[in-house]
Amino acid sequence: MKLRSTLKAIAGRCLEEPDETGSIAPLAIGLATVLLAATLTFVNAGALLLFQERETQQAEALALAVDGELTPDQLAGAKINPTVLEASARSFAREAGILDFQAGTPDGFTVVAKVCSAFKPPIALSFLDFAGNAEAGHVVCATAKARRL
Repeated sequence: MKLRSTLKAIAGRCLEEPDETGSIAPLAIGLATVLLAATLTFVNAGALLLFQERETQQAEALALAVDGELTPDQLAGAKINPTVLEASARSFAREAGILDFQAGTPDGFTVVAKVCSAFKPPIALSFLDFAGNAEAGHVVCATAKARRL
């Protein structure tokens, strides 16, 4: 008898007009999830932009330091001697703590410096890892040029 009355009560509630009770909670949960994902993405994007700017500044500093360090007697004629350029770049990179760099001169007058480093995002997000290995990081490179006049 008690079971019958319980079933009637449940059936009566099912046949009533649906109300909007509880419809705000899923909306709030979904909005909070989207906002959290967007915030984490923007934090990583900002960190990447700052890292790229740091790499660019290091490349520019390397190119300018190497170009400014060369004296007229270190130049082969009017052109930059590549061996002197490499030694000067190695010396500056060691002092500045730059680990992975390349320095060269394509035309004998321009110093080209390329600096690369591995970027590890501050917040590891698996859906942003396009390379497949979030632990290794992503390589970010910057190139700068300084021309001898």
